[in-house]
Amino acid sequence: IVDKNDADKQQEWRVIQEVCLKILKDTDFKVIKAYELGIPVNAELVLYRQAIRDLFNNVNNVDPWNIVWPIKPELE
Repeated sequence: IVDKNDADKQQEWRVIQEVCLKILKDTDFKVIKAYELGIPVNAELVLYRQAIRDLFNNVNNVDPWNIVWPIKPELE
């Protein structure tokens, strides 16, 4: 077994952050649509997106090989 070094950890975090950005980008249209229509953004979507942003920003506090991804809400 080989211990992961700092470079491995940084690379893994870059991948995780790229996934986080893709998730946010893929859900942006729901938020924009709600704002354009003047309706509230789905509360579950708001919480999900915040959890993704929190994960993106938790580089120093979470083991990148043991990520617990937030569950995407079912949206119509």
